[in-house]
Amino acid sequence: MALPMRSSCLRGRSSLRLAWAAVLRDINSIGGNDVSQKLFKTGVAAVTVALTVAVGAQGALAVPPPATGTVTCSIMGNGGFGPALKVVGTSSTVKIHFVAKSTGCTSSALVGSAIVNITNAVVKGQGFLTDLSGSFANQCSNFVATDTIGSLNAKVKWISSPTIAKTQLAYPAGTAPIVTNNAGNVQINLVGPPPAAVTGSFSTTPGPAAITLVTNIPFICGATWGPYSNFSILSGSSIFIP
Repeated sequence: MALPMRSSCLRGRSSLRLAWAAVLRDINSIGGNDVSQKLFKTGVAAVTVALTVAVGAQGALAVPPPATGTVTCSIMGNGGFGPALKVVGTSSTVKIHFVAKSTGCTSSALVGSAIVNITNAVVKGQGFLTDLSGSFANQCSNFVATDTIGSLNAKVKWISSPTIAKTQLAYPAGTAPIVTNNAGNVQINLVGPPPAAVTGSFSTTPGPAAITLVTNIPFICGATWGPYSNFSILSGSSIFIP
């Protein structure tokens, strides 16, 4: 549905350019003093700008449609914590942010009856973690055992044909630990419970959307562990919307 409106927008802009060229020719043929010509030019320019803004606003309303179905993308990237994770904690909450790009997607997605081919995705998230025990969330022994989501929002931009709406995931306060051991490294599992609220594309998903972040942070705490204010998102990470 976005294509007809975009085409109309382009035709409108082309017509404005042709009309402006005609006005300039008329201006050059007008006699009179310089002041009157400058005033006339200023007035016409103001009207042209207003019309251009109006046509542009019409194009801005062309929002891509949401897709339905399922999608899985492998992702890699980086993220950070604040305050840093340490052996001895200092804070009851920890801010977390991350950006990851896909290295490949598989999907079964539709817009209406049209098949959507999703080739890539960009995933951005930010929020904060808390500790289920009520202790320091940035302390290693708590982080790897009892940290959970305090609140977290993630946005996914899909690279697809046809273009589809972004997906937004809103994770509420969690009730279960989110960190597990993946071959000696910390794996952060953003899945719930409770599950994220999904809006935009894939909002009708019957199951919980999951973002899995395999990091380069060691899972085993030790005297030399940390501090970790940044982390890499390694191979094996993914976003899955069932």
